[in-house]
Amino acid sequence: MDDYSEAQRFADSCLRLHPTLMDYNTLNAAATIPFTRYNPEVIFHSVILGTGMLGVNNWRVDSLLYRSYSADDLRRTLFYRSNGPGTFGFRGSYDGTVTGNHFNGIAADEIYLIRAECHARLGDLAPGLQDLNTLLEKRWRKGSFTPVGAAPADEALLKILEERRKELVLRSTRWIDLRRLNKEPRFQKTLVRQLDNNTYSLPPEDPRYTFLIPQAVIELSGITQNRR
Repeated sequence: MDDYSEAQRFADSCLRLHPTLMDYNTLNAAATIPFTRYNPEVIFHSVILGTGMLGVNNWRVDSLLYRSYSADDLRRTLFYRSNGPGTFGFRGSYDGTVTGNHFNGIAADEIYLIRAECHARLGDLAPGLQDLNTLLEKRWRKGSFTPVGAAPADEALLKILEERRKELVLRSTRWIDLRRLNKEPRFQKTLVRQLDNNTYSLPPEDPRYTFLIPQAVIELSGITQNRR
């Protein structure tokens, strides 16, 4: 909705009630499942029912996303596990499982990122970066984190959005973020995937972002089919 003042107000109210973040330094990267269900960050627990294709042994993280994590960023080892030569599956669900079902509820980390983005978009860069640093300090190896410093507005906002992608993996937010950010030329992305020597792409505002309406609904209602 691009209503950043209201989003900031409600995110702030939420964090006043539930500001807790886990320190990832206290988690065991050697554990099969590093995260527990109903962990201290969770505000509202829910899961999206997936398929075995989304399980840790089958899913493949985008290689560019995986390489975007620093070696001292604990999410690199806590979120992902090798599932084949050069590929990694996701095991960082706050549902505490490694099945195809993934946490898509509300947790404090997402609320910090929402408030940080709103601050940046409204020109309040200092509190926006403070929210970002509050989160990232809990994600990096103790003693290795350097706070994100002052930056031009566009650069700060881009950093916040990058960290949003790295933090909220398989939380059911990426599709929504792509659609809303593709309305802004500076943030538009063309998705590209390579499979069996074939290249597939999804440019911004492509009709394929919207599913076709089932034919039975078209016949019963007479509404117009989504364009292709």
